[in-house]
Amino acid sequence: MYYVSKDILKSLNPVIIDCRFDLSNPDWGYNAYLKGHLKGAYYLDLEKDLTGDVKEHGGRHPLPDLNAFVDKLRSFGVDSNRPILLYDDGSLAMASRLWFMLKLIGLEEIYILKGGFNSLLSSEEDITQALPKEKSSDLSLNLNSDLICSVDEVIAFKDRADTILVDARAPERYQGLEEPLDFVAGHIPGAINIFWKEVFDSDGSKEDVYNQIKSYPNVINHCGSGVTGCVNMFFMWENHIKSKLYLGSYSDWISYDHHQIVTKNNKIISIGQVKDEKSI
Repeated sequence: MYYVSKDILKSLNPVIIDCRFDLSNPDWGYNAYLKGHLKGAYYLDLEKDLTGDVKEHGGRHPLPDLNAFVDKLRSFGVDSNRPILLYDDGSLAMASRLWFMLKLIGLEEIYILKGGFNSLLSSEEDITQALPKEKSSDLSLNLNSDLICSVDEVIAFKDRADTILVDARAPERYQGLEEPLDFVAGHIPGAINIFWKEVFDSDGSKEDVYNQIKSYPNVINHCGSGVTGCVNMFFMWENHIKSKLYLGSYSDWISYDHHQIVTKNNKIISIGQVKDEKSI
């Protein structure tokens, strides 16, 4: 299993990456890292390192240039033979996004720390402000494209009997009752809701949380922009449920005028219609 406590650190001897980040305060994560981090830990930023340029389509957190991403990992000494340990603030959203990206470029032995940085505070001797030295490695990019589902694949597969589309957002966003980030509230037709904050506890994934999807050969995860959907994906893999990520997620889906969404009271409406109504 890859959701581990700090007790495993010495036996693993991993490359350690701190990826704390706050969407509402983008500078917080790196500033927190500078104030104190696990000895030897490097830092990756969601918006600077794990996200590329936002365009008309592709959602709010598209992939960065993966060659540049691999170059950064080489400077941490990451290679295919050494374990990697990730931690964020314990919420797992950022660590899971990074886990997904490391899996995407072909790495396998990737662990996430239970409880995040807060679980380390009782061992103050392991916390430092010293920055680790830059290293080098011969890491190569081995893209595992099977982990990603494009918008066209979502359209082609979402209504098939062997496929389930899982929306990780909060229930009120899924139900179309509120939407703090995107211009219209609702969900992709056919998607079910498994809220990412309710799938795990300090020991791992909660019992039976994924029972309703275990019979589906094809599981497609998404969220608002491809971050918290990775939490579901991580714990599905921990439960031996292989699944994909619709990276652009809901924010990409609603960038196409011809797409439909389900809004509150189960009303189905096209994005073009929403835009027309907003222009009146």
